[in-house]
Amino acid sequence: MAQLPDLPADPLAEVAAPLGLSAGMAVRGRATLPRPHEPDEAEHYDAELLAHLVSEPASLNEGARQLRQPLRAGLPRSWRAVLYVLVLFAALAPLLVPFSNEWITPRDEVLRLTTTVADLSAGAPVLLVWAYDASYGGEIDPLAGALLQDLGGRAAQVDVVAMSPACLGQARLVAAETAADVALLGYLPTGAAGWRLLAEDGQRSLLGAQADRPFEALSHYALVVLLANDANSVRGWVEQAGAASGVAPMTIVPARSEASLQPYRQSGQLGAVLGAGWAASEYEVAASLPGEGVSRATGLAALSMVIVTMTAAAMLVGPGRQDAPESHR
Repeated sequence: MAQLPDLPADPLAEVAAPLGLSAGMAVRGRATLPRPHEPDEAEHYDAELLAHLVSEPASLNEGARQLRQPLRAGLPRSWRAVLYVLVLFAALAPLLVPFSNEWITPRDEVLRLTTTVADLSAGAPVLLVWAYDASYGGEIDPLAGALLQDLGGRAAQVDVVAMSPACLGQARLVAAETAADVALLGYLPTGAAGWRLLAEDGQRSLLGAQADRPFEALSHYALVVLLANDANSVRGWVEQAGAASGVAPMTIVPARSEASLQPYRQSGQLGAVLGAGWAASEYEVAASLPGEGVSRATGLAALSMVIVTMTAAAMLVGPGRQDAPESHR
């Protein structure tokens, strides 16, 4: 087996001094750096373009496409002018056209209320339970005003009991507009407790009372009329006040609540149910009273005529008629 030569413990022991760096750097053929040159016109353009791309903010409309809107069917300008004139006619019809009231036929519910009011003796006590506020005043106020006007003409003693402070304020406004002699007896707590207090016997003062006399029992009044803002208020009367007192009031509600209350009328728990939206004009005709209910019905009838006329005109013009592009500008 061959013997390996003995290696010195320190390979650098025989090196007297390391090779100097200056000698290595002086050797020929060493690499040299190229001399810098001035950029040409193309390089200047590339640099400016890169700086512009980096500094320009991103566009929010990138990739958006403008599509041409298709032409839609529409009425010519002459037809639109006719439509505007007809709508104006419908708005002014109650003031300009002397429509007759013969086209309004009162229904049985309205006749039942007007007959009851007509049969009242002079000075008969009447109670109005006011259970609607300003949110339903636009629909119920005309009928409530006509009723107060009719009761005032019969010299009835009208008492008003409200079911909330807002209802009491609405009753005050309607009574002031009709100039009727009305005693505002105050208001009761909202909810089932108020309906139960309404049916209690005995004289008592109510909250927010504006009259000197106290509130009598329900059996004291010759006529009780409930003016409610929805069917739930009427059910509160039926379940609490009506069940305790046995009084079946004449009821005035918005037209949308009339159908749901018919079972209570058929069972005798309500004397009548009148939808204020249609009954105002009929009550004015049945009671021979001038009021805004007939004016509103006249305006709605004129508007219905406009709708029928424009529907027939659209059928004659034909579907799919293309309006000129300039008419959309």
